Parts: sequence; structure tokens; C-alpha cells
Amino acid sequence: MHMVQQILADFYHCTGITTRLLNAKGAVLEAVGEEALAFEGSLIKDISKLKGGTSLTYGEGTHYVALPLAEQGIIVAGPYQSGCLIKKNNPTYRPVRCNIYFLDLLELIIKQNEADAAPQNTNISKALEFVQKRYADPIALHDVCGYLNLNICYFCTLFKSHVGMTFNNYVNKVRIEKAQELLRQTQLTVIDVAMSVGFNNQGYFTSTFKKFTQMTPTAYRQSFAKDSENKNKDSNRSPLADAV
Repeated sequence: MHMVQQILADFYHCTGITTRLLNAKGAVLEAVGEEALAFEGSLIKDISKLKGGTSLTYGEGTHYVALPLAEQGIIVAGPYQSGCLIKKNNPTYRPVRCNIYFLDLLELIIKQNEADAAPQNTNISKALEFVQKRYADPIALHDVCGYLNLNICYFCTLFKSHVGMTFNNYVNKVRIEKAQELLRQTQLTVIDVAMSVGFNNQGYFTSTFKKFTQMTPTAYRQSFAKDSENKNKDSNRSPLADAV
């Protein structure tokens, strides 16, 4: 199970409180419990400003626990009630004195899951480093699995659960990011850029580049050149001309 899903499941099974992973805009990425439960109106705005874990209370005893999780999103547990009047759309009741314990419990569960995943994270870190060093060379699954001494099926499952994409997609992502740098910083032809980052077919390079950036390599270079030109014009613009 993906580590984030395990964290959500562990907290939910300990507390019975719906637990979700949200992005900064409030979209639900993962959830365990009653996904249909509505959020308090200002919750999304409040959690977007979080720098650390906190408990949030709204109205007459409606509570949430919120905790940013590295770059993966924000874990939000709730809503749950501590007031006498329990809303029909939120039957979960927990005494208000539980608030001080829930955040500690969530932090403990995260630490335990991170510790359990530590050996796996080491293999993932080595795989990412392997790609960063060898992206310009042909890379096959058996190459990285041989380097890590791992079964291919096991590695594929492990990699996707930690990185959120397949190994081959990650390799292409790194190659396209390197290609973007070359298109911005050099005058290499598109085919030379493709060869420099590990593609031996311009057509495949172009289609892959468009998949990740929504534009062709040539259009990307032209767009960057145009943006740079406009910035130079703005920086050279006379303040006196703006004042006229």
C-alpha cells in the first residue's frame, strides 16, 4: 500500500474520523472514510496557509486536524463534532478533550510509516540518482534492477508507490526536463537535443516532449525566446516613457 494511503488508513482506524490528503487548492487526492462529508467553508483557505500541524475548530464544536505532509499535500482529518447537537451529515462524535491527542497521534503514525519505509526509500533514492546520472544513455528496467539487485516486478510496484509514476515515465520526465534546459540555453538543433538527453528518434522525442509540456520542442524554444525578448524590452524601457 502507498505510504500516504497507509497513514490515512491507520489514523482512520484508530479514530473513526474521515481522513483525507488534499492539495493546496483543496482537491482530494486520497481519502479513507466518508468521502462525501463536506468541509467547513473557510477550511481550504485556512489550511493553504499552514506551516505545521494544527487543530481547527469552527462554529459550535466542528473540528479538524490538519498537517502538511512534505511535498505530497495536506492531511486533513474531520469533520468531527464535540457539541451536543450533532449535524445530520456528520455523525462522528468525539469529546473535545480528544483534540489535544489527535495531532500527536497523526504525527506518530507518520513517523512510524516513514521508519517502516526507510529501507525502501533508500532503494528509491538510489534509483532516482541512477537516472539523473545516466539519463543520456539507454536505460532499461533490468539495468536499474540489476544495479539495485531487486526483482523487476517488485521494483516497479515499489517505484510507482513512492514516486507516483512508472519508472519509464520518470526517465522520460527527467530527459524532457534536461531537454528544456538545452532548448533554453543552447542553439543545438532539435535532433541534437534529443540525442543529448537519451532519445535516438526525433519523432518519439517530439511526441514525448509534447506529452509533458503540451507543446513541441520548436514551439517551446520560440516561446521562451519571445518571453525573454519581452522581458528585455521591459527592462530597457525608459521610466520617462512610462510617465508620458
